[in-house]
Amino acid sequence: MKKSKILLGLLAVVPALMFTSCKSDVSDENAEQEKMCMYEYNSGTTTFEWTAYKFTDKSGAVPGTFDDIEVEFEPSEEPKDVIESISFTINTAKVNSQNEDRDKKIAEFFFKTINTQEITGKFKSLKENGKAVVEIVMNGIAFDVEGDYTLNDADFTFEAAIDVLNWNGMAGIEALNTECLELHRKAPGEDSKLWSEVNLKLSTKLKSDC
Repeated sequence: MKKSKILLGLLAVVPALMFTSCKSDVSDENAEQEKMCMYEYNSGTTTFEWTAYKFTDKSGAVPGTFDDIEVEFEPSEEPKDVIESISFTINTAKVNSQNEDRDKKIAEFFFKTINTQEITGKFKSLKENGKAVVEIVMNGIAFDVEGDYTLNDADFTFEAAIDVLNWNGMAGIEALNTECLELHRKAPGEDSKLWSEVNLKLSTKLKSDC
């Protein structure tokens, strides 16, 4: 009799345990879904800087940015996917090097010379080795640029060195250097030099709903 009572007791308990177990799984699943974050690009936390160089010894660094950059992206639960969805359009007439006269000359003698009213591009991939590939289009030429990146949760940085000769930009370099001949000469009698290499740096913090 005791065994029978114990068995009946177990039969009564088992469904309850099964129900409790199933209920816990559903609850955990719902809780997990509620914890998922959606990330998206945030222009308010983004800084972009280019650095050009002058003088024969490349000691003259000229930093700047652009004041008109449009960005398109796709929100995602994965920050990496957001970055890889980014495409951009830069208005080259809105170059900003903290010097109005210089800005006009860069727009007029460099970008207009190479027929580039807009720079467009997109992030193509973030590799596991810390390298990112970005396609940049200038002068009607699309060229892939590889640079270093970090992505820590929502914080992203990208740095790369480009050579505008990859976009047939020598005519623009020469036109701008001729216009700024003395400004690109470090000392009297020294050659005037504007380098075709430019460093790029981007940093941003993605916005999330967490």
